Amino acid sequence: MTSLIVDGVNVQLGKRLGRGGEGEVFALENDDRALKVYTSTDTQQREAKILSIVNRKIAQQSSWVAFPLAIARHSDGRFAGFVMKRVTGHKPLFELYSPGARKKHFPKADYRFLIRTAANVSRAVASVHRTGCVIGDINHSGILISDEAKVALIDADSFQIIDGANKFLCRVGVPEYTPPELQGKKLSGVVRTANHDAFGLAVVIFQLLFMGRHPFVGAFAKGDMPMERAIFEHRFVYSRMRDVGMTRPPGAASLADFPREVADAFEQAFNPNAERRPTAETWINILVNLESAVTQCDADNLHWYPQAAAECPWCRMENKLGMLLFLPNFLNRGVGTFDPGAASFSLGMAWAAIEKVVLPHPSQLQPVVPTVKYVPSAEAKKAKLQIYQSRAIGVASLILAAVVGFALPKMWFIWGAIICFAIKKLLFNKISSEKFFIEKYFHSKEQFEKSIEAWRTRGGITQALAVKSSLADAKKQMENLDREKHLKISLYQTKRHGIQMIKYLESQEIRKAKIRHVGLARQTALASYGIETALDVTEEKVLQVPGFGANNSVPLLEWRKSLEKSFVYDQKPNDYDQQELQKIQFEIDQKGSEFRKTLTSGPTDLAQAVYAISAREKKEDPIVAHAYSEFRRDKDDLAYLGISIPKTRPKDTDYLNINAHFNSGTAGSAQASTNQAAGISSAPANNPPSPSARSGSGATRSATAAPVRPAPALAPKKSKQARAGKPFAPVSCPKCGQGMVQRTVTKGPKSGQTVYGCSDYPACLGWRPL
Repeated sequence: MTSLIVDGVNVQLGKRLGRGGEGEVFALENDDRALKVYTSTDTQQREAKILSIVNRKIAQQSSWVAFPLAIARHSDGRFAGFVMKRVTGHKPLFELYSPGARKKHFPKADYRFLIRTAANVSRAVASVHRTGCVIGDINHSGILISDEAKVALIDADSFQIIDGANKFLCRVGVPEYTPPELQGKKLSGVVRTANHDAFGLAVVIFQLLFMGRHPFVGAFAKGDMPMERAIFEHRFVYSRMRDVGMTRPPGAASLADFPREVADAFEQAFNPNAERRPTAETWINILVNLESAVTQCDADNLHWYPQAAAECPWCRMENKLGMLLFLPNFLNRGVGTFDPGAASFSLGMAWAAIEKVVLPHPSQLQPVVPTVKYVPSAEAKKAKLQIYQSRAIGVASLILAAVVGFALPKMWFIWGAIICFAIKKLLFNKISSEKFFIEKYFHSKEQFEKSIEAWRTRGGITQALAVKSSLADAKKQMENLDREKHLKISLYQTKRHGIQMIKYLESQEIRKAKIRHVGLARQTALASYGIETALDVTEEKVLQVPGFGANNSVPLLEWRKSLEKSFVYDQKPNDYDQQELQKIQFEIDQKGSEFRKTLTSGPTDLAQAVYAISAREKKEDPIVAHAYSEFRRDKDDLAYLGISIPKTRPKDTDYLNINAHFNSGTAGSAQASTNQAAGISSAPANNPPSPSARSGSGATRSATAAPVRPAPALAPKKSKQARAGKPFAPVSCPKCGQGMVQRTVTKGPKSGQTVYGCSDYPACLGWRPL
């Protein structure tokens, strides 16, 4: 049979496009249409149905469906079949919603594509309902999808057609898409409704949005739960409103990952109250809204997911199942040697421009310091007063010696001793706390130098050096890109045998294989648990699927083993090799592009960093200014007291490590400030001294520390003798005889020890061990 008659014209049959249980489909030569030839015997009833569709011109009412366009007859006038539009460039729905098949048949599809497809399937179903027809047998093989998410419905001759008194029913159905009220019934005598189609449509949409998972497949705690029974008992596994006694497959998305509008629609579609099912028109609006409410994943830019989700459900699913749901697009990218001069870029010129930007050496950076008006510190004033007092005593002693000598000339040993005492007071009046002021000076000098170093870091030199370092690193990596590419290619070649085995097993789809005891229902259950190809088949995974046990899983496992044995390694380059090379080249090109951007903007970035340093160098820094004021005050205190500055810092300064406490507020404010500058803790933790505040304005500042509330004195601890009830003997200073208080050494070799220190510190530096 090579020709048939259509509308009185002979048409030539071309290539066979498909074959089914009812007939075969052929392309028509020199025509963009196809022709279905029935091979079944019930042609009389079929002829009446096709004739009704053609006469009512239903095909002109919906462009989504391959409705019959004309009757085809044999040369003797017998009914042969019908002509319909030819659907090209489309693939069955299950090759899209199944993650494993999608990577092969729709490698460029992302989640937005899946949503758009679901919306278009809804549009196609709605167009059928507008013609007055009912699909009846909605299933994954009767819906075809193009690379642009366009939808075509086929097998339109099985649709239910009501033409007056004639009822041409849909006599078949796939259990996975059949509503609960029709499960187990003989469908050939059932009048279908659009509401019945609404259930099957909801299942299709669910499979598209939930990565091929079926809404009624899950784990049942009380034994096996066949899918048909789960549907019949309304056990919507993903429901949040009803407890159905079943749990979702591991890693599967949940209704919480979707906007409430979507979640509510699925709850209604699979609710025991069938009248609540959303129509195809309702789904169109819901899915259009969903596509506009997706966001791109921060962790993986291949993932798009609903904004309503708390986290990316596809990252969660991939991590749980150890599989990729989407593939990057490496198509149409050439393979060649990496060119560092791509896009008119010259690595040498770019680096030369970077080298022209001169970074200042850190030692060249000097902060602006204020002009300090000297005001002696309280300690210096007290020490100066001691000098004046000593001199006054010396003068008074000389006067006394003169009076005694005049009155008692023979008592020379008395007035002679007074003269010696006077000379000592006048000529040898060295300040008792000289070491304190020297150490105080060296400490503030050290703090000032540290503040400069910190200022240099804050001033941006560290950031500028980091920018220069990152640019040098980008240059080095860019020079090594060609070597990196060849290393990646070599590594791929060493793994090629294993990769070919994986790709071979991945290409063997369970749905297309004939495996004993694995029918369509079990295929759907396996797919809901992420088992779609031979690569997915492992004993551990299979035994997790409801309905599979140690015995009935054997045929499936043996099927995979047989495929592994039949695998033949091909040393010749193939399409997958080309794709992997494109992928490697794409990664290298991406890195090169980023490096070019970095190095091209490098001179500007570096110049901005240098400018920021220069601008900051012209401004006074408050931390440096304060440290400088302290340093200048301490230096001028030495000059004020006539103390020479030693070339090196004295080492015997343990007395400065004592934790000072004051019995009165006489010199408390000045001493507390001095203690802070010298690194001495001068107050208990529950009453810390207030921080010093600078005085003065503009560039002129006072070098005197602001008043600080004096710290309370600590009572000396009682000795064992006192605790035993014996009288306590007060401790006297070995130098001046005044009382002593307990203090804690904060640094130096005696750090952490408690000692007695003179209460007149720093005027007196006496101390005793406990």
